[in-house]
Amino acid sequence: MQHLGTQGFHPSHLDSHHHIHTIRWMLPVVLGLQRRHAIRKLRNTMNVYGLGGDGGKGNGTPSLRLRTAKSAWRLASRLGGSRLPQVFTGLHIFLADPSRAEFLSAASIELMCHPGQGGFETETTRLLDPSRPLLDGRYRLRTYNDLLA
Repeated sequence: MQHLGTQGFHPSHLDSHHHIHTIRWMLPVVLGLQRRHAIRKLRNTMNVYGLGGDGGKGNGTPSLRLRTAKSAWRLASRLGGSRLPQVFTGLHIFLADPSRAEFLSAASIELMCHPGQGGFETETTRLLDPSRPLLDGRYRLRTYNDLLA
């Protein structure tokens, strides 16, 4: 297999459909791909959840067992050389209270959103509303390329 860079393709990070890269037994595969293609950055697993229910979006606080497994995955990823955003959460959770301590203390926050997807019309409308900026002066839009190497 050729290095992706030799093909003119330079991904900023690894990610997967439906977050399958965060399944525990997939981690050796993910870390191997990272090494083979020199991609140090990796999408985190959700670690900040909505307050008072999930609003039908599947983002309610998971069980202690699942939160522990997610923490173990994050630690193993970092020990394997991965660089992850400190916080990963849904856009609707962030916008509900951007002043939450988890957000204010984070060096990096990834906001998951689904613009244009059915069931996320409110999110899409909010993203497209020029009269309501998503971020105030406390936050700046960045890319995975901006994460420390």
